[in-house]
Amino acid sequence: MKRPLVIPIIFFLAGIFVSNLAGISITAKHVPVAVSLLVLSVSFLIAAIKKEKLFYSLLCLIFFLLGIFRYAGSMAPAENDISKFIIGPSEKVLVRGSVTGDPEWKGASYARRLVFPLRAERLLTKDAEEDVTGTILVNLFKPREKPIVGDKLVIGGKLSLPPGEKNPAGFDYRAHLRRAGVRASMFSRKNDHYLKTGAEQGPVVSARRVLSAARDSADGIIRKYLRNPARAVIESAVLGIRGGISDGTSDLFVKTGTMHILAVSGLHVGIVAMAVMALLRLARCPKRAAYYLTMLGICAFAVFAGGRPSSIRAALMGSFVLFGLSLGRKTDIVNALALSALVITFLQPGQLFRPGFVLSYLAVLSIIYVTPLTDGLFAVPQRVFGEGRLAAARRYLLKSLSVSFAIWIGMMPVIASYFHII
Repeated sequence: MKRPLVIPIIFFLAGIFVSNLAGISITAKHVPVAVSLLVLSVSFLIAAIKKEKLFYSLLCLIFFLLGIFRYAGSMAPAENDISKFIIGPSEKVLVRGSVTGDPEWKGASYARRLVFPLRAERLLTKDAEEDVTGTILVNLFKPREKPIVGDKLVIGGKLSLPPGEKNPAGFDYRAHLRRAGVRASMFSRKNDHYLKTGAEQGPVVSARRVLSAARDSADGIIRKYLRNPARAVIESAVLGIRGGISDGTSDLFVKTGTMHILAVSGLHVGIVAMAVMALLRLARCPKRAAYYLTMLGICAFAVFAGGRPSSIRAALMGSFVLFGLSLGRKTDIVNALALSALVITFLQPGQLFRPGFVLSYLAVLSIIYVTPLTDGLFAVPQRVFGEGRLAAARRYLLKSLSVSFAIWIGMMPVIASYFHII
C-alpha cells in the first residue's frame, strides 16, 4: 500500500467530527472505560497482525476511537476549571497565570486593546480564593506595558463566559473559543490591577520569548516604513499579525476567495527553508546536519510568525520531507500532509473546526488534485528543453492562473459555509 497511514488518519479526523456532532464528553470517571476500550482494541490488533485486512481494519477502528476520546477529553472541563467559578459578568476578580500566546492589538482606535491567552492558576473573588485550571482570553485596554509569552501576571478585571449562539445557525463564539482551549474571557481596564511577577523558565519558553521579541522588532520596522493598508497586509502575510487589517480590507479578501494570501503558509516556509539550506551548504555544513538544522529553522519561523495553522502545517510538512531526505528516501507529499494534520489535531483537536485550518489543508489538496484538471482548462503547455523567454513567461502565467483557480474551486464550499458568500 502506497499510503498506509492516510486512511487511519482520516478515521482519526472522522472520530473528532463524530465526537463533536454527538456532543460526547469524557470526564475523569469515564477514563477507565475509554482506556479499556483502547486496550481491548489494541489486543485484537496484535492478535490479527498476520491477517492484513483485519489488522488494517482494526487499526482504522483504533484511530477512530482515539479521535473520539481525544476530542471529547479536550472539550470536557476539569473539576477546577475556571469557567465553573464565574458567577456573573459584572463581578471583578483577580487571576494569576502565565501568558501562553503572542499578544496582538485588535479593535478600532476607540476600543483598541491587547488580546492574549492566559493559562489561569489562581482565582481570587470577593468571597473566595481557588486554585483553577483552564485558559482565558484577556482583553487588556490601555496597557501599561505589552506582555510577552511566558510572562507570569496577576491581572484584574471582569471575568465572563464568552457569548454563545445568539440566533439559530448563527455564529457560536463560545464554542469557537472552546475548540481553541479557551474557557472564559476577561476585560481588564487601565485602572484594574496589573502586575508582572516573573517569567516561566525552560529552553522552550526561552526560545519562544526570543522569537516573540524578534517578531515585535520586525513589526516595529514595518510600522516605521509602511502605512495602512499595505502595512496591515505585510504584517499578516509575513508576521502572521492580523490585528491591523480593517473590516473592509478583510471583506475584500473574503469576497474574492483570496484569504489564503494573508496567511503565512508553504510559500513563506519554502523560501526560509531554501535560504537556510543555501547558507548551511555555503558554510560547508554536512548534508544530513543541514537537513536537521533547516527543520529547526522552519519550525522556529512558524512560531515566529504566530504559530497559525497554515504556518505550522507547512513547517511540519517541510520537516517530514527533509527528514525523509536525510534518510535517503523521497517523501510523499500526501503522507506529509496527513501526518501534519494528525500532529496538529492530536495536540489541538478543535482545530479541525476552525476555518484557518480547513482552508490551509484544502489549498494544498486543491493544488495536488485539482490543478491537473485546471491545467487542461487553461491549456498550460509542458516545459520543453530550450524554450524561449516568451514561451516560459506564458507558461508561468498560465500555470499561476491554473493553480489560483484550483485553490479557489477547492476553497469555495468552505468559504460559502463559514462566510455565507460565493
